[in-house]
Amino acid sequence: MRCFIMGGTGFIGSALLAFLQEQGHQVTALVRPGSSVRVRGVEEVEGDVLGGGAWQERIPESDVVINLVGSSILTRWTEKAKKTILDT
Repeated sequence: MRCFIMGGTGFIGSALLAFLQEQGHQVTALVRPGSSVRVRGVEEVEGDVLGGGAWQERIPESDVVINLVGSSILTRWTEKAKKTILDT
């Protein structure tokens, strides 16, 4: 299966990338310019998930698209933090 992951450099995303690859799937990760994934063999595509770009042309090539972009859940769960997580 061909998987396209947005947010693959985060806590959950990096573990998911490794898991999918171990299962034999072809994985592509959208990363911010200057960032990189920590899993060998994962194809990286640079771009901004909030803006358009050439990375969007890769979506139709994929069987699965996973969006993990948003606020980090690794924080103190104050009311403000919970609102930010839910809103982004």
